[in-house]
Formats: sequence, C-alpha cells, structure tokens
Amino acid sequence: MPKPQPILNAPTPDQHKLEVLRQHFPQAVETDPQGRIRINAAALQLALDPGNPAGLQVEEDGYELRWVGKREAYHSAFVPVQKIVSPLPGDSKHWDRTGNLLIKGDNLDALRLLRHSYFEKIKLIYIDPPYNTQSDGFIYRDDFSAKQSEVLAQLGYAAENMDYIKNIYGARTHSGWLSFMYPRLLLAKDLLRDDGVIFISIDDNEQAQLKLLCDEVFGQENFVASVIWHKRYAASNDSIGIPSMHDYVLVYQKSQKFNRFL
Repeated sequence: MPKPQPILNAPTPDQHKLEVLRQHFPQAVETDPQGRIRINAAALQLALDPGNPAGLQVEEDGYELRWVGKREAYHSAFVPVQKIVSPLPGDSKHWDRTGNLLIKGDNLDALRLLRHSYFEKIKLIYIDPPYNTQSDGFIYRDDFSAKQSEVLAQLGYAAENMDYIKNIYGARTHSGWLSFMYPRLLLAKDLLRDDGVIFISIDDNEQAQLKLLCDEVFGQENFVASVIWHKRYAASNDSIGIPSMHDYVLVYQKSQKFNRFL
C-alpha cells in the first residue's frame, strides 16, 4: 500500500472534484467577476435530464432533517484549513518506522487536515461522540466571533435566526448537537474508501436525530445496522421507574462495495 503524502502537501479533494465536474459538465461551472467558482444548477440539471423542459425544479415540501444553523454547520466542514500539524519526534516512539499517527487537538481541525492526504483512503472509522447529556462532561464551543456573524450573513440567515444560532453555541440543544456532528460526519464520509464503514456510539438522547442525520450524509440505502449493546446488568430504576440498560452503535457503509468479511 503506497504511503500517503504528508498532510497539507497533497492536492485538496475539492480541486479534484472541481476538475471532474469541469471535465464532464463544463457548461455548469462558472466564474463570477470576483473570481469565485459558481455551479449553474439549471445547466447541470439540463445536462443530466435534457428531456425535462422545465429545467431545475425545486420541491416546496419534502422529508428531511432541518434545524436552524444547518447551512453554517455544512459550511464549517469545508472552510480553508487554518491550522498545521506540528510533529513531535521527541515525544514519539519509533518515529521513523511507525505506521501510526496520533493527532491531539480539536477533532474538526484534525479531520480537515486529514482530508487532504487521506481522502477516500480509510477502511474503518469508529467515533464515540458526546451524547449531549448533563453527565457526558462535554462543553460545546462558545466563542462565537464577529467573523462568524459575517459568515452567517453571507449564507443568507435572517437576523433572528443569526441570534438563535449564537445562542445555541454552548447550549445542550438538539440543534447545537446536530451542528456539532454534521461537519464531522461530512468529513468522515470523505475519508472513507468506497468499501469503508463507520461505527458511531450513541445513547437514547440523540439516537433518533443521529439516525436521520446519517441517512442524509451517507444515504439511507447505506444503513447497515443499529447494534444494541447491553451497557448495564444491575437494574437501577430512574425517576420514571424504567432503567436505561442499552446504548447503540449505528453502522453505515460508504457504498454497496462494503464487505464485512474482508
């Protein structure tokens, strides 16, 4: 197996995707006067379905998971990387020959960095995210900055929605938790090989929301299983008299190429 290129030295996956789009659908890729890339959705729709005289159709109603802050969460997954990886050979064992890599830092920053060199190269991912409970000891970011306010305005948020998004920073709400998970799952999907698989631990508090979010990110057809594991054997009734005895592991494949025997 070829050794991955050093982090930050490999071409970005975005550049590769843009070149593929230009190669197959040049009429759909435009550049505005400021030099920014724009995708002409109507031209893309026409290229894919020339028999449709109506062109691009927008559905007013549909089944989807929605929350205030979703666009900002998506945007945060793909902003330019602002951090670097600083190697520490003195704190490492067998630096010159190990095949392992441990990155300490914010996991969103780490995923953005890894995406450069490990795009579609990972066979298996396991994550144990915060369960969004009072006992998980996790603190959401509460450093909402003026620059982020500018980003929200550019993404088209109304003033009242911008205030709501600012308020969920640091709050244990479903919207705040989904905004935390969404960019990390998008980046995890980009890291997986076509035959890759991801395992995600969760409990009852966010299991339903996580299932819907993963259906959107990985595709409902790529849901493999919801593994129920027995976390407690001694009964201890809670305030409503029903003990919580089980947690879950959601399993999603990247595509139909996944084979659990290989």
